[in-house]
Amino acid sequence: MTAAAIISAAVVFLVAGVDLGRIGSLDLLCFWVSGKIFRDGGNPYDIATYASYMAAYGREIDPQVPLLVWHPPWVYTYLWIFAFVDLRLFIALWRLFTLAAFIVSHELLQASLARKQTTTSSADALAQERTLKTLRLLFWLTFYPALLTFWLGQMTPLLLLFLCSGLFCLSRDNLSAKYGFAGGALIGMTFTKPHLLYLVYLFLFADNLRQKRWSVIFGFLAGFALLALAPLLLSPGIYIDYFAVFGQLPVYWDTPTLGGLLDKICGYQHRWLKFLPTVAALLSAAVLIVRYFGVSRWRREILYLLIPISLFSTPYCWVYDYVLMFPVLVWLIFQLQAHWRSGSRLREVFSLSLALLLANIAMFFMPGLQMQYYSWYPPLIALLAAVAMHRTQHLSQPPS
Repeated sequence: MTAAAIISAAVVFLVAGVDLGRIGSLDLLCFWVSGKIFRDGGNPYDIATYASYMAAYGREIDPQVPLLVWHPPWVYTYLWIFAFVDLRLFIALWRLFTLAAFIVSHELLQASLARKQTTTSSADALAQERTLKTLRLLFWLTFYPALLTFWLGQMTPLLLLFLCSGLFCLSRDNLSAKYGFAGGALIGMTFTKPHLLYLVYLFLFADNLRQKRWSVIFGFLAGFALLALAPLLLSPGIYIDYFAVFGQLPVYWDTPTLGGLLDKICGYQHRWLKFLPTVAALLSAAVLIVRYFGVSRWRREILYLLIPISLFSTPYCWVYDYVLMFPVLVWLIFQLQAHWRSGSRLREVFSLSLALLLANIAMFFMPGLQMQYYSWYPPLIALLAAVAMHRTQHLSQPPS
């Protein structure tokens, strides 16, 4: 039911996206052009080269504020492949991939979370399941970051797929070395935008170091090494090219983060304020890890709290990067189901569902506003996740 609804909604985006003059073309054009420059042996971080390629497709860029692909060089592990197909075909294929990434991610998350729940076939349970399926459909169709990603065409669905695949591998109760290595490697492949999930990486590293799950740590390092070293095979100087323009990174852009809000309130001349929430979050996480390191078992559900906190405290992200909260929404729906089955009052389940649904709907009424005004969404999702965690079980206490 959910897949059919998403497919129907995406057909319009898929068809319209084939035309370079319609939705989503500019961002995908930037990715494709950068990949083509890299494939041709050029420097994708050189503004003059980039401008000449863009001009060939009727796009003029402002040399003072160039719309470059500012990602670290390891993004070209993916981008150079894109340039082997025609631009219009790439746009169409990428829309199909985006759709598939959300569907597969949902199925992987559902399978990993279902392992920890018991099922019943009573009439009440079946009625609850039908109600929750309806809620799930409403949540997906009102998840504004996902629709924005379809609209603009972005790389974040690829990161989402790697993230959900990694969480699926790591969710096994008796984690074997094979699944541990695969899970770590898949999480490592999300490092294309390392600033988006930095607290998740820290938590997973500390948790697996504490449990001496070396296969997960080695897998993560192997996944990142593959991502980082592959571009050197085609362009040995790509990292030199990147660091040559590193000081020109557009940190001045408005972002829907706490740092973006601080920029807005305190003035753009204090650029360091954009990085202050990240530093504070890292220091807080380090203190908590040291304090709780001796606890026999950490709750993996903390990951679903750390994802929105990471997105809120990072110095740089966009609204479409909020699709990485997709696992949090899936987990919240499973918590609603667990609360209902455990005999929680319908009012509590309804309140949490309504809050999540209204939060999704409110995002649709904000286009046109400055980016900072979207930044309320991650902390609200984090709050709902914290409430759901509190209702199921208290966090582990530190050793005395």
